[in-house]
Amino acid sequence: MIWTIIILVIVFGLGIILKAPEVSEEEIRMKHLREQANREYLEKMDPRKFEYLIADLFHSQGYRAQVTPCSNDGGKDIILWKDDEVKFVEVKRYTKEFIGRPYIQKLHSAIIDGEAKGGYFVTLSHFNENAQQYAANKNIELIDGNDLIDMLNS
Repeated sequence: MIWTIIILVIVFGLGIILKAPEVSEEEIRMKHLREQANREYLEKMDPRKFEYLIADLFHSQGYRAQVTPCSNDGGKDIILWKDDEVKFVEVKRYTKEFIGRPYIQKLHSAIIDGEAKGGYFVTLSHFNENAQQYAANKNIELIDGNDLIDMLNS
């Protein structure tokens, strides 16, 4: 009788373990970051870690993401792949100043030089009108601080 109970417990326990969903490191990191996704936390985050956070965010949306080296990145901080498309991401954690047209032009040049399909510019700040007008027909999506917080919380 005791052996029957022990065997049932072992079989039941193995069944639970084998049916447990697999959770990737990236999913665990994103869950943790979503729990802390507020402007104050992000503003204090190390800029390099902020780039990795954005890469993880795009990865969670189905992209394969690679963060570029710290220096000489050629106007892009992250390279994204999805299907046959390549996109570039520039990340600026700035909070005090508006992002202007020259930053968007630099990303646009990187997109053209790298023959990418388009790109994203992600910041905790906001974009001025010149930047928005320039990006409007360049296949560059502008993601400001409010949009980013919304994306992290969704």
